[in-house]
Amino acid sequence: MTSITAFPQGRDANRTRRYADPPNKGGEWKTAPKSEEEDNRGRANLFAAVAVIVLLAVGWWMVNSFIETEKTQGCYASGARYCSLI
Repeated sequence: MTSITAFPQGRDANRTRRYADPPNKGGEWKTAPKSEEEDNRGRANLFAAVAVIVLLAVGWWMVNSFIETEKTQGCYASGARYCSLI
């Protein structure tokens, strides 16, 4: 059986929640320590960013390689010699 959680209504719905203790004598808030889930989320985001950058770099290299090959093949198709030097 599932339970239903009541969400805050009215003024309480707009209030920001702080996961911290009240200010100490210096007036600074003590923040709650990071959870393991937040650490894992950060690592996953970093991995995703690196993967996207690697995919973009490989795609850029492939497109440039195809363009260069097309130029060389066009040169040979026109009957020219020493097309690899172009």
